[in-house]
Amino acid sequence: GLTASYWNQEFYRIDLSGYYVPDPKLWGVLLGPSFHTTTWPIAFSIGFQGGLHIPNQGSVNFILSPRIGMDWITQSHFQLGVFANWDINLADFDRSIIRVGLSIGWRF
Repeated sequence: GLTASYWNQEFYRIDLSGYYVPDPKLWGVLLGPSFHTTTWPIAFSIGFQGGLHIPNQGSVNFILSPRIGMDWITQSHFQLGVFANWDINLADFDRSIIRVGLSIGWRF
């Protein structure tokens, strides 16, 4: 997946994420805030996003996605992280998924 984040404050950001899940073959788009500890170099985060599941076949569904994560931030603004999202499909709860991933980024 790919995420663009807007950091207005040290403890708060807004994320716009897009991703693909090979099984069950669906695309996703999410938008929402997350809150971070201001500890350094390790920061923990919790967030909540809303968006769409777009399957290769079938109807588009609205999802809510609570998120937790941990980031390692260097002095040079390079960032590594691990996160977990629970994509709750509101139209069909059986199609809800848990995504776990790694992130690499640069904080401007």
